[in-house]
Amino acid sequence: MLTSFISLWLYVIPIAALISMALEVFRRNRYSSLNQIAAVCFFVTVIPYMGNFIISFAPASYSRLIVLWVMYFPSFILMSLMLHFCLRLTGRFQKLSKFSIFLLCYGPLVPSVVLLMPFSWISVQLIHVGPWKIDKWSSGLQALTLGTSVYALMICLVLLVAGIQHVKRYDLHLKRKQIRIMFVGYITTYIWGMFFSLINFSHVWGGRINFPDLSMLSMLCFGFFLRYAMVKYDFLPSIDRTYHTLYEVSPVSIIVVNQDGMIIDFNPQAAKLLECQTNDLMFYHIGKFLVEDELADECFFSHTMTGERSIITLTGEVKHVIAESQYLKSQEDLLHYMVWREVRQDVTAEQKARYLVQHDSLTGLANRASFQADLEEHLAHLSSRSLAVILLNIDQFKQIEAALGSGAGDSLLRNMAELLRRTTPASNRIARFGDDNFALIVPEVNNQSEIENIAVDILVACNHWFAFEGKGMPVTISMGVCQSPHHGTHGDELIHYAEMAIYEARKRGPGGFIIYEPALQRAEQHQYLQHLGILKGIEEDEFVLHYQPLIEMETGHIIGVEALIRWIRPGIGFFPPDAFMVAAEDDDSIIGIGYWVLQTVCEQLRRWEQEGLSTLLVSVNLSKKQFLEPNFLTRLKETLQQTGVNPAQLCLEIKEQTALYDKSKAHQLFKQIQSLGVKLSIDDFGTGQASTSLLHDLPFDAVKMEPTFIKEMLSSEKNQTAVHTWITLSHSLGKRVIAKRVEDFEQWELLAKMGCDEIQGYFLSRPLEAHHIIKFMNQKLVGA
Repeated sequence: MLTSFISLWLYVIPIAALISMALEVFRRNRYSSLNQIAAVCFFVTVIPYMGNFIISFAPASYSRLIVLWVMYFPSFILMSLMLHFCLRLTGRFQKLSKFSIFLLCYGPLVPSVVLLMPFSWISVQLIHVGPWKIDKWSSGLQALTLGTSVYALMICLVLLVAGIQHVKRYDLHLKRKQIRIMFVGYITTYIWGMFFSLINFSHVWGGRINFPDLSMLSMLCFGFFLRYAMVKYDFLPSIDRTYHTLYEVSPVSIIVVNQDGMIIDFNPQAAKLLECQTNDLMFYHIGKFLVEDELADECFFSHTMTGERSIITLTGEVKHVIAESQYLKSQEDLLHYMVWREVRQDVTAEQKARYLVQHDSLTGLANRASFQADLEEHLAHLSSRSLAVILLNIDQFKQIEAALGSGAGDSLLRNMAELLRRTTPASNRIARFGDDNFALIVPEVNNQSEIENIAVDILVACNHWFAFEGKGMPVTISMGVCQSPHHGTHGDELIHYAEMAIYEARKRGPGGFIIYEPALQRAEQHQYLQHLGILKGIEEDEFVLHYQPLIEMETGHIIGVEALIRWIRPGIGFFPPDAFMVAAEDDDSIIGIGYWVLQTVCEQLRRWEQEGLSTLLVSVNLSKKQFLEPNFLTRLKETLQQTGVNPAQLCLEIKEQTALYDKSKAHQLFKQIQSLGVKLSIDDFGTGQASTSLLHDLPFDAVKMEPTFIKEMLSSEKNQTAVHTWITLSHSLGKRVIAKRVEDFEQWELLAKMGCDEIQGYFLSRPLEAHHIIKFMNQKLVGA
């Protein structure tokens, strides 16, 4: 009787201890997801203890099911909960989606499904040793359990190590200690559990007293570590928790900040005031939300925050609050408690004006003028360490705005401002520098390696998938970086160098950064000399036009040509377009070239008309800068009037990306151009995600297919389908389809079967000089 009583209490005591710890942790902060997960861990740990006790009395026919379902299955659940706890504990992975969390944390539940199956290699043999029933695992069950345990342990340790590095960055002493306790606890628990699970000690203990399996005590050990971490290193001060409900439901905003200015706790009203999700405030620097710049620096903790203050929310809205603050000692840290009550009153026009003088109204960030003033102030007090200036540009911003619809641009700018606030320390100054440009001042930089790490962090955060009203697109940024005093000591000089670096970064492709170096300045000087050369070439008639014929597929007649520019440099010879057009695109010289081409084409059309060639259509490529140039329409009218050509013989080609840049303006210009009688076509059609919308929304006459589709359609069924689709869709909307760079008969034949209207390319003819066009048309009667 006595031995039975002792045996019973050997089970009751651990179970009672686990339940007590579960209730204690849950009651300390029942609204915290971390405390909730910890409490569930305790309750789940109770189940295997109960199963271990039940098998001592259960009939043999039920013992296997009890072992598998009451002892082993909860163990798999516990491993998943431990992973989830680690994920939430560090605070580093708050932005993971629910699906990602489920895959990562609840992976150990997948092998547990095998326990349902009647596999012969998953078995448990119960061996009676005195009062004990020892469960002997099959080799399959051992491998399954060991593999899952190793997976869970490795992921837990990786999450904890990442968490330690994360909180170390923000100097959160208590949180770091809490994570270290759990790190030791996980290792101890797994070593204990696996050791006593794989080695049988029944011959050592024997006797008549039945007590829990020694491997089960590892769960109790884990419980003690978990309880110690949650109670000893709890973030809220050790005050009477009776008042915690009042803390949660209080109509005022309560924020707890450590000595480094990092937010370590807050109530729901604070999250609502600052317009963020419940868990999003944790580990932000309080300076992110203060308009008063002097409180956002490293000396913040020495200030008390009382009286009326201005704060800025995560969405960029400025609010006014009445603030009170107090210092409280909690464990090893002195914490700053702040209570904010929003003042719902109309802000005077003077206050608004004063704010807008220094801030961008859309994002709430500093504006360009304020940034430049701050930069000069930083440079005037530059320490022995250097300072970095980072300029940031959103790649293809206009195209994203056009593709996702009205309001997407503003939403993306606010989103980017928020990502920068999250990614960069509070001591950095962030500003909106222009339409789609941002700028940062990074003070107290030790070396270039540190700057590179900061730039990489910004890229990782800001190169993301942007969703807006059910649609989405990938967003990338390009950055230019420079340092002071290494690269310069004046604000304008540093900004200029950073602009040169960002220009180079964009040339190399989206989603990267470049740190300024003197070679970039030499490249800029070379570009300037090339710009002068282009202007000189226009003045001295070094440019010429060649014309590539277009054939109508149905009749076989040559019905038009495309004007292509060539540069013949004295002493050098032929200069290929790729060598100068890119440089011309980067400055205003492309506009001068464009107007020269337009004038020359119209004059040539007039000469051909005099020679009896009055029906030939000439296509002219327009650059984005020329198309959007304010005086373009006026210049076009003047050129047509001056040369007296038939406007119907002129076709302007606009690249698809140019039309997408500002679709509303493009629509207006297209209408005005067509009203003059000039034809329009979209070049490189099919490259953008909004190609279909262009067909529907913009008025034009023809599309020129992107050459890559034509080149690869014989070897790629996907490209062949795309070409056929675009042709069919274009015809259904009344647009003609032109294929360029057709180079062989097989391409010609396939395009003819698909119903393509016109082709051009080397299969028909190379670009010809103007005086050879009539001769070519007389000699080559295609389809006759």
